[in-house]
Amino acid sequence: MATAIWALIGYWLLNNYHLLFEKRFWGIITQIAGSVVLVSALAIEVLTTKALSTKRIFGSSEFSEDGGALMTTDIYKYARHPRYVEHPFWFLGLGLLFSYPALIWFSIYLFAAFSVTAYFEERELIRRYGQQYLEYKKQVPAFFFRIKI
Repeated sequence: MATAIWALIGYWLLNNYHLLFEKRFWGIITQIAGSVVLVSALAIEVLTTKALSTKRIFGSSEFSEDGGALMTTDIYKYARHPRYVEHPFWFLGLGLLFSYPALIWFSIYLFAAFSVTAYFEERELIRRYGQQYLEYKKQVPAFFFRIKI
């Protein structure tokens, strides 16, 4: 079933490639917005690298230098998953800067995928750190901001 759905999506995209790859917009506003998003991604990258030093390997848990304590300082005071914002921001910024809708759509996909990843990662972190992580989770938003519905 899933293969058939992906085949249909692929066929549709092949016949509508212009929706993803043609430059659909261009202007100083999108270039400025793209530049701001790219600078934000770079800032997150620098701050995360500073906080994690050599432990910054994509897909690894964020541990502090003391060998396993929960990382709650530096950039982790503001977001529990800063790297999950950083990576979509690179693609969003490039998509806006160079006017490529495919990159913007990919950034949306990445953010959705990382949101699901964060959910499962947090289940493990709750298992590993218990009440300490639950308190941290109450105080710090997952992605720099809280969404209230």
